[in-house]
Amino acid sequence: MARNKELEEYLEEFRKNRSFQKQERVQEYSQILSLDFQGKIDVLLKEQLRRQEKKEQDKIKYIYLFQLASSFYTESFEALLGISNEKLYLDEYQSQIFWCPRVVYENIEEDMAAAEKSIRRKFVRIEDFELMHIKRKLLSDDWGIVQAIFRILSEQAIDSIRKTSLMLQDEVFFLCGDYMDEIKAVKVCY
Repeated sequence: MARNKELEEYLEEFRKNRSFQKQERVQEYSQILSLDFQGKIDVLLKEQLRRQEKKEQDKIKYIYLFQLASSFYTESFEALLGISNEKLYLDEYQSQIFWCPRVVYENIEEDMAAAEKSIRRKFVRIEDFELMHIKRKLLSDDWGIVQAIFRILSEQAIDSIRKTSLMLQDEVFFLCGDYMDEIKAVKVCY
């Protein structure tokens, strides 16, 4: 495991440059993903409206985007987009849909090849698990970009949400994080 730390330190500058380049494109990514994201939100809103009309669902408190650990292994890069009441994970009438901000991950193989080429210049006998560790770090950096995009797209979604007859809590929180792990409010809507 100590070598994983060495590999990370060696690639620190590479990762910073890569993240900076992607951060520079957050607005562009947001524009590319806007229609798809809005379409997913509209599906969730309609489902929640039906549930509220049937008196199944309470007032909405959370709109969330959760990273799925399995998406790394399957390389689907899907996240879980959902709407729930104040119970969040325990809300049996929450609505969820998979959403993949693929544009953020489109160059992962090229970036991984560049990272591997760089570390092979300095380190010998690179193992598959070490390459997997590096790829996980790059994907973690990309998840940070997805969270920045979600902040922007959630701002745009607020108007759509307010235009519906969906019953909302006084405060609606847009949450982002890892599924069943640490989550943060990225936006609050009153």
